[in-house]
Amino acid sequence: MALNPIKNSGFLKKLFIIKNGGTGLQKVVSHPQEILVWSRLLIRGRMKFIEWLLLAIIAGLSVSAVANPASSFASSTALRYVPLGDSYTRGKGVPQEDTWPMLLTRHLQAEGIDIELSVNPAQNGATLKKVLDEQVPILLKKRATLVTVLIGVNDWVRGTGSRRFTQRLKRLLSTLLDFLPARERLLLITLPDFSCSPLGKTFGYGKSAPNGLTRFNNIIKRQAQENGLWVVDLFPLSREICQDPGMFTQDELHPSRKQYVEWEKLIYPIMRKMLSAEKVSEEP
Repeated sequence: MALNPIKNSGFLKKLFIIKNGGTGLQKVVSHPQEILVWSRLLIRGRMKFIEWLLLAIIAGLSVSAVANPASSFASSTALRYVPLGDSYTRGKGVPQEDTWPMLLTRHLQAEGIDIELSVNPAQNGATLKKVLDEQVPILLKKRATLVTVLIGVNDWVRGTGSRRFTQRLKRLLSTLLDFLPARERLLLITLPDFSCSPLGKTFGYGKSAPNGLTRFNNIIKRQAQENGLWVVDLFPLSREICQDPGMFTQDELHPSRKQYVEWEKLIYPIMRKMLSAEKVSEEP
């Protein structure tokens, strides 16, 4: 019979140091779900799975804990929300309390949902690669239990092709689904049409932004369908309201609080349905 280290009150206090000899990367991990995801990330850096398995066994982590990470989740019921993305999620040009992730968090709290915005690691100018390389490690450290993903505009602007975008999105979703306790804790959001903003046309470089963004949005929707994930289609709304007064900040490109309020109105009901769907699926 396999030992269950989760019953050991000191288990979560143990630290596991994973080294990737090929890259010199060193990561201290203190949670079995985080260990699982980091192991997969490090395997891509030439660390063989058998080496990781031996390392886990030596550290006292049972195979059953690796195979079933959801059972080892901390007892806290509060949702630890981490939004991944670029300047749209970071809220360039507006105070943090006016960003759509903060508006969403406060709305959920007001409706009785036990949730906290653990951290907003989104970065101005971020691409999918940057999310994978820099934001996912922050998410793992915070042990997020609820994640939104709004990313891809900068990939398109910088000429990333559909094939590479799809590969990176698949990698991101696989990593998140390995870590999160349920599929109903991951919400995808399609890309808004920045080209209809006063300054947006200057970033098209002669290409059709609506066509390119629609192509990427179809990829996002297809991946959501293939992985059984919920998705919010932000693209149509962004086109409907972009001509309204006061929808952009002083840079005439990024959304203002007024526009983020409209985004949140679209995202909130789908988030509530998603979380409710998870509760239904957990009932016997």
